[in-house]
Amino acid sequence: PPAQQPQPPAPQPPAPGPQPGPPSLTASAAGASVSLIAGGAPADLPITVRNTGGSVSGPVSATLNLPPGVTAIPSGPSGFAGAPLLRLNAKQSSTVFCPGGTGTVTCGTGAGLAPNESVTLLFRVVAAANSPGGEITGSVSDGSPVSVRVAVRVVVQPPPTVDGVEVKAHGSWLDTLLPGLLGRPLLHVTATNTGTSAKPITVTVNRHGARLSSSTPMTCTSTDASTSCATTAPVEPRSSVHLSIKLATWLGLLHRCDDPSVVVTAVLGSASDSQTIRVDCWALPGLPWLVPNGTDAPPAPPEPQAPPRPPTKPHLQSPAGPLTPSTPPAPVPDVPPSPLPKIEPPKPPAPPTTTPTAPTAPPPSGPLLGPLLGWLLPG
Repeated sequence: PPAQQPQPPAPQPPAPGPQPGPPSLTASAAGASVSLIAGGAPADLPITVRNTGGSVSGPVSATLNLPPGVTAIPSGPSGFAGAPLLRLNAKQSSTVFCPGGTGTVTCGTGAGLAPNESVTLLFRVVAAANSPGGEITGSVSDGSPVSVRVAVRVVVQPPPTVDGVEVKAHGSWLDTLLPGLLGRPLLHVTATNTGTSAKPITVTVNRHGARLSSSTPMTCTSTDASTSCATTAPVEPRSSVHLSIKLATWLGLLHRCDDPSVVVTAVLGSASDSQTIRVDCWALPGLPWLVPNGTDAPPAPPEPQAPPRPPTKPHLQSPAGPLTPSTPPAPVPDVPPSPLPKIEPPKPPAPPTTTPTAPTAPPPSGPLLGPLLGWLLPG
């Protein structure tokens, strides 16, 4: 029998192609450091993660350790963390808005990264007023045993100095003998440093006066129109100075009544604040010739009273004796009474003659004002 022909060998399957490599992540911050103002505005800290491997990674997660005094706050346009905006079918960058926290904060994508795809994890950090700064450390991982370390230095700068001051004042009375009698106006002032700079505070009043007391050493000067007191040392922020000033009285004796308003101004560096208060004056009972209104003229004397009209009806005389008018000082001539047996009414008395009362001249002010001058003068 004829020999059988050998069968051709079966075709070999093609050699398998190269298998895709495992995912590989890289992470980098926008800069080597982030600068913060102590007690100031926050700053963004973006960390970009890229998959340089050949296959899709697992969900990306970053964990950061914050230094003392540094806090993370929610990022994003509305101040809250949002979900990642990832599209696994397109090679494009995305941004994840990260949540806030203290100590340790974590931010993740919730999905993996395709090869050559990247995502930016946006942290937002802020420094407290007493923060010393330091370094932010952390790691980025996709769930695999391999993670990427990140480190960012935090530089905290002191806040810029800002001058600010606020003044509050009110008035009272000092050394009053009786209510409304011979008192001296007293001004109480509180000036507060509302800024961030430490500078002396100067308090000025638009009246002549003298410092009675102060909560801190102050140097005061006074003129006829103003009184100024300045602290001898700078006033720290959020600290206050309390000052009491005795205002000068009119001519050293009586409080001015022509303008009861007093303007108090506080100055700290380039900042100033003013307040206008009213210090009411009091009349002096029993001393009408003392004019507490800034003028030298005594009050006008009262006009003389007109003589009283004569009586229109007959005046019956009592047997006990004639009646003598009590109001007019001049004597009135007696009219003899008619005999009792007679029925005829007595003749009307003659109209009394009165002389106008002379105005009482004000007593001299020298003997009265002299002993009070030293008692009322400020200082």
